[in-house]
Amino acid sequence: MIPDKLVEFLTGPVVLLVGTASAALRPSGAYAFGLTADAEKDVITFFLPDVEGEDVLRDLRENGRVAVTASQGGSHETYQVKGRLIEARPVDDGEKAFQDAYREKAIAHYTPLGVPEGYFGSMVYDPSTAVSFRLEEVFDQTPGPAAGDKIEFIPNP
Repeated sequence: MIPDKLVEFLTGPVVLLVGTASAALRPSGAYAFGLTADAEKDVITFFLPDVEGEDVLRDLRENGRVAVTASQGGSHETYQVKGRLIEARPVDDGEKAFQDAYREKAIAHYTPLGVPEGYFGSMVYDPSTAVSFRLEEVFDQTPGPAAGDKIEFIPNP
């Protein structure tokens, strides 16, 4: 089960970077805009803006492996979650509303840190693809002595 603290952190507002690789192990990456987590099922769903997600989606069709790094400005607290693709589909109306609210949370969090309001306010995230994966590994990536350490969690069968 995904720990509550990690679910709260991942759902933001955080900056989300998605990493994949092709069958030939050529890397691809993109920003995601918003993420939800089903702690009971160990399923994470991130929202990949279609404007920049083509290579990531191609890689996921080829090998199904994904890594998402989530980092919070100000504290620099960072985690990386890895897993295997379950599905990729267009976002639904509820997820689009979640992204709209996420943008407002990001603006409220990052503007006092010196990020211009227009940075998140001008993000193009519609249309997006909802990408769900089963969580397999979690790593602490926060700068400091524990950076790179694997965080143990007990996955649901």
